[in-house]
Amino acid sequence: MCLTFLLFSCKTTHKLGAGEYLLDENIITNNKTEVSTDDIKPFLRQQSNRYLVNINALGIKWFPYYLWLYNSVDKTKMQSAKIARDKKYDDINAKRIVKNNIKNKKREAKGKKPKALKLKDKTSLTWRETWVQNGEPPAILDSSQIKLSEVQIKKFLFTKGYFNATVKDSVVINKKNKKASVYYKLKAGIPYQINDIQYKIEDPTLEYFILQDTINSLIKRGMRYDADVLTKERDRISKQQRNDGYYKFGPEFIVLLIDTNLEGNRVNVEVNVKKFAYHPEDNADTLVYTNHVRYHINNIYIITDYDIFNRNKQYTDTAVYNDATFLYNKKLLFRKKDIDSKIFFYKGELFNNDRVDETYSRLSSMKAFKSVTINFKQDDKKSDYINSYVLMAPAYKQNFAIETDGTNTSGNLGVEASIVYQNRNIFKGSELLQIKLKGGLIAQKNFEADNNSSNINTTFFKGFNTVQFGPELNLNFPKPLFPFTLIKFYKNAAPQTILSTSFNFQQNSLYSRGLTSLSYGVQFNGRKYIKHNVVPLEVNLIKAYLSQGFADQLQHDNNLFLSTSFKSHMTTVSRYTFVYNNQTNTQASQYRTFSYFKADLESSGNILRGLYNVTDQPKNALGQYTILNVPFAQFLRFDLDYRVYKSVRKLGRFVYRISGGMGYAMKNLNALPYEKSFYGGGPNDIRAWQARSLGPGSYNAGSLDPYNDKIGDIQIEMNFEYRFKIYKWLNGAYFIDAGNIWLRQKDPLRPNADFALNRFYKEFAVGTGIGLRADFSFFILRIDGAYQTIDPSKPEGERLVFGKYKFNHLFNLNFGIGYPF
Repeated sequence: MCLTFLLFSCKTTHKLGAGEYLLDENIITNNKTEVSTDDIKPFLRQQSNRYLVNINALGIKWFPYYLWLYNSVDKTKMQSAKIARDKKYDDINAKRIVKNNIKNKKREAKGKKPKALKLKDKTSLTWRETWVQNGEPPAILDSSQIKLSEVQIKKFLFTKGYFNATVKDSVVINKKNKKASVYYKLKAGIPYQINDIQYKIEDPTLEYFILQDTINSLIKRGMRYDADVLTKERDRISKQQRNDGYYKFGPEFIVLLIDTNLEGNRVNVEVNVKKFAYHPEDNADTLVYTNHVRYHINNIYIITDYDIFNRNKQYTDTAVYNDATFLYNKKLLFRKKDIDSKIFFYKGELFNNDRVDETYSRLSSMKAFKSVTINFKQDDKKSDYINSYVLMAPAYKQNFAIETDGTNTSGNLGVEASIVYQNRNIFKGSELLQIKLKGGLIAQKNFEADNNSSNINTTFFKGFNTVQFGPELNLNFPKPLFPFTLIKFYKNAAPQTILSTSFNFQQNSLYSRGLTSLSYGVQFNGRKYIKHNVVPLEVNLIKAYLSQGFADQLQHDNNLFLSTSFKSHMTTVSRYTFVYNNQTNTQASQYRTFSYFKADLESSGNILRGLYNVTDQPKNALGQYTILNVPFAQFLRFDLDYRVYKSVRKLGRFVYRISGGMGYAMKNLNALPYEKSFYGGGPNDIRAWQARSLGPGSYNAGSLDPYNDKIGDIQIEMNFEYRFKIYKWLNGAYFIDAGNIWLRQKDPLRPNADFALNRFYKEFAVGTGIGLRADFSFFILRIDGAYQTIDPSKPEGERLVFGKYKFNHLFNLNFGIGYPF
């Protein structure tokens, strides 16, 4: 495939005419300014064609896929096919029109409504046109675009204070390859600085407030002139006044005048704030200038069953709670207290735009409403008061759903079905209740003794041999409940209390197992981009009952994965999670760099064992404290996950990730529960290895351990991925994964499995590969093919395995839903 791509890349210029050259790259030189080259490049009027891999810092460019896509279609054939198809559609449409007219005449004779005519769409693209549309036409060197780029760069530098900047171009042509490079040489000169700032404010009241706030001004004496900063200052002043009661104030009332008639590279800035202008009702040709009005909130009206399709709907009943008046008919569907607690502006106070935005945000987060609108209208009797109308359109309160799934868990295939019930307002406070009843059948791997040998062999039962079922309940309260009411939340915290519980029962001929889970916690926002999750209690109980034969087989196999999975135990976890994510849901955010950081800390059984110690509770034969005759786990565990998403050119993105963690088992169980241990490999991890088949450390079990059950107490992982668009909904990726797991302490049965400072860095497994992702917006299907490059289980000096073994021994195929990180 790589050879094919290289051959194609050699043909990117074969369709160019005489005297035409492909623009290979734009290079900006001598950029001795405070403006980065990346900020200047968008102002170039002609960009070179994109490459699947383009790392400027390393000078790496590989395969202009989008240009190849465009060139791979014969345009003459494309046009001929378009004409032929349109002619065919014309013939079909003509016949449809005749048939439709005949049918409608018969329908009209019977008194029926005529049927709409459905015609073939000639505006739709042929497959060749679609193919070409997803490619890029060749960026043929255009001297006129170069000159326009010079002008654009010069204008941009002017906005950044470089009033005397010059831009000169030069073109280097490679006639053999028919490619050209364009160099833009900047001579910026000395930037202009702000000498003095003056204010001219026509409204005396506004003058007082604005001058009192100049300490927060973004414009400072001595700073470099920057038009973007001046624009931000206009917005800042406007926002400040709207937060101080001036409801009708906006940036359009602020004019910034720049005086460049000074000696040296200096400018004076005059901030000119205009009066409010309006047309009298009886004279549209006249403008009247008055001082800006400072508005107070008068009445607050709340409608919780607003109908956007019936905006003139009349309401006959009212209910007053604090400062708010609820309007409704017959029955109020929501508790007044819960709605009022999310209103952050009050009757009689000055209008504050930030409080209105926060109110909108909090109300919109309530799952019981599909839309929220907040309108203001000037009061008829008081000219400096405005009335507020909070209009909330409710979503459907209840719904049922039936879900079906196909599952593949560690090679065990199965089918599941669920009945789901949701209620979005069960206690009249926009609480979300979800009850799910799930059942499924699994074709579980069983164990049978070989009649000719004492070995235990794994065989796959041809039919479904395991049944599982159980209910799940999740209840989300859009407010803090006890004990979280004792926390003083940040005003934009939007706390949500979450209660969830589930029970899952599994049974086949070898065992029965019950898994019970209960958790209670709160989620809330911190400062900008930060979220917190506090779970003071999460209880997980696994009770297993094994047949004697199955218990003996597990002991014979010494299979850690199965032994731990079928051992009865309990975890009583307290957990805190911190998340920082500065990605926003705006269109512009997808073209900028953003980062994600998550830290998770768990503690289990420590307080409980302390209480048992103090109260002198009895222990079992193994020296463990128990609950319901089940030993509870005691451990500390933390893990970190840091990611950086960097956009590169159009629709491409580099993603870097480093993650890891450590668990520390304590007395009561002496080992981390299997579900809390770390493992390597799998579709979201080191993808060249199957899940749980990597490590720990450089330990090599060989044929003694045929199962994928390798777990550890420590994990370090690093990933790099380059994501790019291939065709409409189809995306691709190149990736490199590195990492491993280790034991915290030495294990004589597993040499070199422990974490040691003098060798851990030699024990990183490395895999690389490519992937395809079908992005359907609402979900993403992913397939990644990965190849082992460095295998730490091999002896030192032999760990570079790339090319040394058969392809199928080193290759691993992963299927997944969503991105791996």
